[in-house]
Amino acid sequence: MTHEHVVQELARGIRMVTGLDVIDGPPGWIGVTCESQEMAIWLMRAILVENVMARREGTMLYLPAGPRFTPGGEIKNVVTAVAKTHHYWREHVTSRVRGR
Repeated sequence: MTHEHVVQELARGIRMVTGLDVIDGPPGWIGVTCESQEMAIWLMRAILVENVMARREGTMLYLPAGPRFTPGGEIKNVVTAVAKTHHYWREHVTSRVRGR
């Protein structure tokens, strides 16, 4: 699987589960555009707890995109971690708005 194909698969999966914009990042990374720095920091920390590397610059969250990633392995793990943590973020924001 080529790096381009890995990035395409990650982007497709991340867009599908979050609705966020995804870009090809620096070599070995894919970028997810977050709505705020708070969101990017929160997601980065939660994704790290899921044992997936993550880093951020401003509102851009970067996730690993290796050329040897496979659909049933690393790609699935990254997309699953993003799906879970994005869901938790939405619950966190909703709870905060409700004053809980």
